[in-house]
Amino acid sequence: MSHYNSSTYFETLSFTQFIIVQALCIPIGIFAVIGNAVVLLAYTKYKMMRKVPCAHLIAALSTCDLINGVGSIVLGLSRMYIPLFDYYDFTRFYCIATGTCWIIAMEMGQIITIAIALDRLIAMSWPLSYSTRNHRSFAKGASLCSLFTGIIFIVLSAVGIDLTELPDRCTW
Repeated sequence: MSHYNSSTYFETLSFTQFIIVQALCIPIGIFAVIGNAVVLLAYTKYKMMRKVPCAHLIAALSTCDLINGVGSIVLGLSRMYIPLFDYYDFTRFYCIATGTCWIIAMEMGQIITIAIALDRLIAMSWPLSYSTRNHRSFAKGASLCSLFTGIIFIVLSAVGIDLTELPDRCTW
């Protein structure tokens, strides 16, 4: 083991347990990508699906979850790479770069879920005005807000961090 943090990396889990836990991220990510790609394919292929008022928000959430699946695969592979190839000299930049896709997608998913909850609240509270609203523009606004929030979260998390620092563990 080539760096001081290689001994602290497995204080809570054994090497085998760590690899198994990180390896689980890969099939979960693959299922998330495939499942959400099917939802997005149905959304783009069938015009009737796009006519449902909340379909745009569901497609936005599906996009977030697809990105989350890709991030889960990247995160699982990058965390398995560290002990399997004895790469304990990683920098803070490596940790942030490999987790960025997953973190942005998580933040986006939370904002879109709030938008869906607001959409359902408006539909239940004011059903007559709900039917005249432009659902596509609400979904676009929520998607842009969620992307902005995810990016701002990453930027604020990285402000003031020495990216060349060698951390004890590769965690966020």
